[in-house]
Amino acid sequence: MITPTEIEHLLFVGGLWLAIALVWAVSCVWIDSDAVSVFGGRQGRRWSLAWLAVGVGLFLTTAFLGFATLPLFIGVVPFGLSTYAVLRDKRVKPEDRVFSRAFVSRAIVALAEKAGCGDEVERWLSKRPKAQVVAKDSVQFVKKDGSLVGDTFDRETSKALASARDIFGKAIRLRAT
Repeated sequence: MITPTEIEHLLFVGGLWLAIALVWAVSCVWIDSDAVSVFGGRQGRRWSLAWLAVGVGLFLTTAFLGFATLPLFIGVVPFGLSTYAVLRDKRVKPEDRVFSRAFVSRAIVALAEKAGCGDEVERWLSKRPKAQVVAKDSVQFVKKDGSLVGDTFDRETSKALASARDIFGKAIRLRAT
């Protein structure tokens, strides 16, 4: 008789195996369609065939040796996918790379759109922290003796100096003559 603990263990391990098998199956379809366009006809087909052979080999190993080989399965599938993605990213344009922030953002937005909250997620992802810009005087006034005019004057003179600096700075930025 099978105990409830053994059933839970079987369901957990079987579910994990099924999840990895689904990842492998989806990645087979992706590699099959992507490898030919990225690597070319013959080498692309080799990638597809190699990835298919890896998965079939892992499934047969699991079928003959049992779930004890699951750690091998857990290690090989992500490693193989990562290897393919790194080699693929070396050959494609920067905007088509898989290991990039733009790709992850597009994937998250696509998943969110399928869930019905795409606009909110896209708005959330497009928010970027604003850089803190410290305004530095673009114009410095110099006294006759060569020293800089500072802000150590009284309030009215300091305001006048700041206004004059702003006016001259804006004129320079706008290339006024």
